Amino acid sequence: MAKMTKEQKEIVKERNCAMLKKIELLLLAKCITKGEFYAAIPIDRSSISAWRSGESSPSAKKLKKISEFLDVDPTYLIPVDAKKEPTDTSTDELRSRAFAFMDDLTSEEMAQVRGFVAALRANRKD
Repeated sequence: MAKMTKEQKEIVKERNCAMLKKIELLLLAKCITKGEFYAAIPIDRSSISAWRSGESSPSAKKLKKISEFLDVDPTYLIPVDAKKEPTDTSTDELRSRAFAFMDDLTSEEMAQVRGFVAALRANRKD
């Protein structure tokens, strides 16, 4: 993966902190300690630190586990701000992210993706 610019790292940091705040509020509402949460997922404190600093973000698989544990839709945890979307993402990086995402899908989910792609191709106006 290409090295992030300082601006991109700040965007990731901001998004991750917003996500972690939502997680903390959910834990509080459900009377779950951070220790119980870390053990259940599992997540180590160094990962949380890396997310807070913008050095990394949770994988799709990890987000799925977190959302299942907290009984929320994964999209609830992901803050979206279209204005701040990094604009210099290369095609190779996008492909890499797509393949990484697809690696986490179940066979049923992959079948749905294939059906969706087939429908998109069938509706193309070439």
